[in-house]
Amino acid sequence: VAANPALEAAAELGVDVRLGVTAWGLYVGGPALRGLPAPMVGLAGADRSWMCGFDRLILATGARDVALAFSGWDQPGVVGANGLHALLQRYDAFAGQRVVVLGSGELGITTALMAHGRGLEVAAVVEALDRSPASAERLAELAAARIPVLAGHTPRRAESGRDGVARLGLAAGDGGEVAVACDTVCLALG
Repeated sequence: VAANPALEAAAELGVDVRLGVTAWGLYVGGPALRGLPAPMVGLAGADRSWMCGFDRLILATGARDVALAFSGWDQPGVVGANGLHALLQRYDAFAGQRVVVLGSGELGITTALMAHGRGLEVAAVVEALDRSPASAERLAELAAARIPVLAGHTPRRAESGRDGVARLGLAAGDGGEVAVACDTVCLALG
């Protein structure tokens, strides 16, 4: 809880915060369920399962990083956007210095600007499409931070160094190849 101040704040406001609990079923009244006193959600913890009534329900299931397989994608120094965010913002435990972000959508741009704001060098934001799907305003933010966008490029291989990633080889749309020196490749896709 200490690593996520929002959980602590919610508990202080009277929210019943239960970590490690799974919602396994959702039941509302209808032809097959006339006997329910209220809408119900089935919950399970480590040692018990129970039903809980509600007036309104918000399922905040979180997100997970989308993986993109390419040669070397499974070595130290390749991380998802949520993982990078946690290391930088929540745990302050990131040792990298030069990052390449794969993906120039909202997640990619937000991730690149966050890393830049934390003092990291963002070597490039890489986009497989011929042009970024981002708005002109968001691309202007990258330009103001001097973060280049390499559109029409796809990762070919993350090359290893002494401590993990040393550079990212990119295939260009024209058939050429570009190598970008970095110690971290961040997958900010989807």
